[in-house]
Amino acid sequence: MRNQPPEPDSAQPLTLLLALRADETEESDPALIHTIGRETVQALQAEGIPVQPMYTGQQGGDFLVQVVVPTVVHWVAAVWDHRAVITELLNDAVQLTTLAAFIYQVVQRVKRRYEQHVGEDESRARPLTISLEVEGDAHSLDASSPTHAQVVLTTLLKDHQASGPRAAATTPLELKLCLAIPRKRAPGKRRHGKPSRNATDRQ
Repeated sequence: MRNQPPEPDSAQPLTLLLALRADETEESDPALIHTIGRETVQALQAEGIPVQPMYTGQQGGDFLVQVVVPTVVHWVAAVWDHRAVITELLNDAVQLTTLAAFIYQVVQRVKRRYEQHVGEDESRARPLTISLEVEGDAHSLDASSPTHAQVVLTTLLKDHQASGPRAAATTPLELKLCLAIPRKRAPGKRRHGKPSRNATDRQ
């Protein structure tokens, strides 16, 4: 028979592509990026969240992993049709809240590892640049709260829904969370400037 949904065993889970990359304004720090990525993956896996590595073919490039999104109900037929997933998310406040909260939690795990490696002061002075993408459309995300993450997610979903189909109906929903990580400053590195009056007086 035609137009039958896939069997439950063959249904794909809803996933989030997590991408850690260099800040575009400065030189890359691949060691820091991949260390934070590995530690974040370990933290997620310790909580029982499946994570699948994605290979870019470029050594020392972006850190990419596919994270399975835990949901309060099992996705069956909807997952293989990204437009159906968007409709269901927008019509189901519980699912939408769950997904936004998960995105927020992933961001917080990355931010925590970044702070551990560069220090609290530097992490505040040079914060991560975060964006969320739905089907290639991106929106900045400060991830100040799960509520803000939900506002951004809802905006992206509604915008994509209103724009009409741009991909085959049978493709999974593409969710991507991007975090740009600044290069770690060398220990003791300070900005050069004129000595203060007190410093001059002591000479």
